[in-house]
Amino acid sequence: MRDNPTPCLQGTTSCATGASACVDTPAVRPPGTSCGASQVCDTAGLCVACSAGASCPTNPSPCKVGTTSCASGALTCVDTAVRVAAGTACGVGQVCTAAGSCEACDAGASCSGNPNACRAGVIACATGASSCVDSVTNSAPGTTCGSNQVCTGDGGCVGCVANQACAPVDNRCRVGLTSCATGAQTCVATGANAADGLACGQGRVCAAGSCLFAIDVTANLNVRTVLLGAPYFWDGGTVNVRVTIDAGVALTSTSTSTLVPAFDTGVMPAGSTLTLVNFGLIAGAGGAGGSGNHQGACSPGAVLDASRVDGKPGGPALRASALLTITNVGTIAGGGGGGGMGANDCVNGSAGGGAGGGGQGVVGGAGGPGGGGFGNPVNGYYNGGAGGNGSPSGPGAGGGAGSWGGCAGAPGGAGGTFGMRGADGATASCSSTTAGARGVGGAAGPAVVNNANVTWTSTGMRLGPLNRVDQPRSRGCCPGTRQPSPSD
Repeated sequence: MRDNPTPCLQGTTSCATGASACVDTPAVRPPGTSCGASQVCDTAGLCVACSAGASCPTNPSPCKVGTTSCASGALTCVDTAVRVAAGTACGVGQVCTAAGSCEACDAGASCSGNPNACRAGVIACATGASSCVDSVTNSAPGTTCGSNQVCTGDGGCVGCVANQACAPVDNRCRVGLTSCATGAQTCVATGANAADGLACGQGRVCAAGSCLFAIDVTANLNVRTVLLGAPYFWDGGTVNVRVTIDAGVALTSTSTSTLVPAFDTGVMPAGSTLTLVNFGLIAGAGGAGGSGNHQGACSPGAVLDASRVDGKPGGPALRASALLTITNVGTIAGGGGGGGMGANDCVNGSAGGGAGGGGQGVVGGAGGPGGGGFGNPVNGYYNGGAGGNGSPSGPGAGGGAGSWGGCAGAPGGAGGTFGMRGADGATASCSSTTAGARGVGGAAGPAVVNNANVTWTSTGMRLGPLNRVDQPRSRGCCPGTRQPSPSD
């Protein structure tokens, strides 16, 4: 019975008062015994407050729902059979599993094997088990995401095959290989050059790894003028030009003027790169031969006009109006000078002098016309011969002399070969008082004008002066000899 005064002590019947009564004993009731509303007995036999069945977080198993218990005589938090949600943290680097156990799981750590190979993988513990899932961080462009596939850098995965031969857009004159490093298939130039002659744009071809203008001109080539016209339409800015004269090709001038050489760079802006590679022939025009003299009538014994007709100078092969690098494997030759006219004579009539021959050139110099001879009606006259025309194979011969009455005019001088002056005309044979003046051979055409602008990587065959035009030699000096070729 529990009617004794102290609810947490055992009661017993006593008749000490003469009546039956329930009194306390020293024995305490079991801990947890209810001793009132929300009250239980503790181990000391005291009645203490305790509210059982309330939710609490300090139960022994972090993966079970905790509830308050008064069974021990004190308020405690104990496990229930109910599991907390899977993925609930249950310690540092630990989460609750679906089975209610606490297992290791390092959430947020990097991992591989997540569904999208183009996103960085991280460990997720939301399911109660460690799994590798996609993060919001994109993988670097070019990261492999499958066979012949790479990441784009924004989480996408596209097809891309690397190391395939291709033509680089920015330099088609380099051997190209496909690359996937940017997250898209691109063509990247390697260190190897594409084949020379490969087309790399309108009017352009590859040469030694550079895309250069291709110029198809055989005479009077002015690089600047060519570039300004169709199909190049150069804007006048810094330019990189390489001109190659192939073997067997002759580039010539049609004029002996120093302003019209066979090859002229023209004026170029600073910073431009001009290169000439010559395997063929670059040649100036041949000078014309001097015409025979005298064309007027003369009486026997008269003193002739002492004026002379000299051979014309040969034309220049090349003028460097801008900085130019030359690799010469062929020939660069000034035109040959024209031969001087031969003197005529007037003794018993008029003996005409021969004309000078034309200088050698791809466009050879014209031979001069022969000098006419005149005499009285009794004695008559003989004309001098015309000079031969120069040609690519050689100079023209001087014209033969006319003769009369045992006296003769003089033959004209022969034209000069490439890079040589023409020969002087000969003197008449009869009398110095009746002989006309002979013509001097024309100067050799220069191989190069403005040689100070030229860098030679290979000199090859150079015929004629460099960087200057020869001055005519005095009459009678060394006809047919080569003029010096200074280096600048």
